[in-house]
Amino acid sequence: RCSDSTELKAVLAAIAPKIAQCSEPLKGQEIGNALYGLQRCADSTELRAVLAAMAPKILQCSEELKGQPIGNALYGLQRCADSTELRAVLAAMAPKITQCSEPLKGLEIGSALYGLQQCAESPELRAVLAAMAPKIDQCLEPLTGQTIGNSLYGLQRCADTDEKRAVLAAMAPKIIQCSGPLKAQEVGNAFYGLQRCASSTELRAV
Repeated sequence: RCSDSTELKAVLAAIAPKIAQCSEPLKGQEIGNALYGLQRCADSTELRAVLAAMAPKILQCSEELKGQPIGNALYGLQRCADSTELRAVLAAMAPKITQCSEPLKGLEIGSALYGLQQCAESPELRAVLAAMAPKIDQCLEPLTGQTIGNSLYGLQRCADTDEKRAVLAAMAPKIIQCSGPLKAQEVGNAFYGLQRCASSTELRAV
């Protein structure tokens, strides 16, 4: 795993134009893998250049993104600060999430929402949350304590919006269905993620 370093930034700077110049469409798995690999990269000009190059590639992807690439792609954004480039990636991902025809697994939901933890309030973030809410509702498997903690933790910077409340509404019955107790860290992560929630029916349900 590469942490933030001068050498890593040099690689990001070198690869960004290569992404832009790539003439063949990226497949869903390739998009998921590419963004997943950015998970330890701190915000930088070089990282933003990679995001700027990736956004149109996501839009140009003609195949349906499955649950795993969706979870991996958003998970990889966890250290990306709010920027025009990050918002472009979120804007590109939102319709891909909506178009996904298969139910997302619990791990994929947790990964996707966890990756949003540094995203500031924006129309693009709201679009992603709006796309995720029905996917949570449609999830066929029980969510684990870790998934619940990670999912709610990822909402920590999300303002109290209709889209966020829709996510909370979808999460509430999944929390009830969780058969095992939550571990201490999972409890802490879950409540930490609710810090910007105003009082609402959806919050009270959670």
